[in-house]
Amino acid sequence: MDQDILKRTYQELNTCHCVYEKSILANYCRCSKAELFYIAERAGVQCQMDSAQAQCLKVFNIVCQQSRFILKNTDPQLGNLSHLKTFKLQVGGLQGLYRLIYPDSTPDEIIHDVYDLLTKVIARYPDLNLPFQTIIRYVAAFKVRTRRKLKNL
Repeated sequence: MDQDILKRTYQELNTCHCVYEKSILANYCRCSKAELFYIAERAGVQCQMDSAQAQCLKVFNIVCQQSRFILKNTDPQLGNLSHLKTFKLQVGGLQGLYRLIYPDSTPDEIIHDVYDLLTKVIARYPDLNLPFQTIIRYVAAFKVRTRRKLKNL
């Protein structure tokens, strides 16, 4: 399939883009408001609620701004981040937020519901004046899972 056609079709189908799409597709998290869709052999994630998307975007943008130093990015817009930096922000940020809500436990391999987690964060910190030192520590520490090497038989 032509890449331009794929992009255009993706944008037409995905009217409410999921902020944590990369993390959901890589199975680092799940969300009760996320809906998978497929184009040819590719998958995408769409948010089922505009208000949920706005909530995710608001929290994600704040984590991005507070993590600029860790990402070695001085651009205040944080426009086009690399795939890896976006991934670090998504997964590391969610793990840090999880730790704020559940301080006595460590985040699972998988955050089970992003929407629920962010709703709890906003309920506890309505002004979103979060303790970023905890969150940023998780963003900095996040490492992508390594692939297992298959043994030749």
